[in-house]
Amino acid sequence: MLFHLSEESGIGRFEPRPAEYAGRLVVWAIDAHRLHNYLVPRECPRVTYYAGRETTSADVERFLGSSPAVVAVESGWLERLRSCRLYCHHMLPETFECTDAR
Repeated sequence: MLFHLSEESGIGRFEPRPAEYAGRLVVWAIDAHRLHNYLVPRECPRVTYYAGRETTSADVERFLGSSPAVVAVESGWLERLRSCRLYCHHMLPETFECTDAR
């Protein structure tokens, strides 16, 4: 399953839009592995981190605790985060082409 997060509910049809990074019209969809990166409003500056293959157990305990990932945002965005409603649209993976490598 792929996902598209938006502040818009009830999107009946996803129309491709220009994407600077892709160099063509696209509809953005993400996999479950990257979902946590987008659980904030679109314009919200954030830093997301999680353990990698070489992360030590001590660093996992110190920086992640029991969380699989941490999304850090500026404190000035706190009220916007609290009041924002995000909608998670489910997309069929067969209709997408991966444009970035993991």
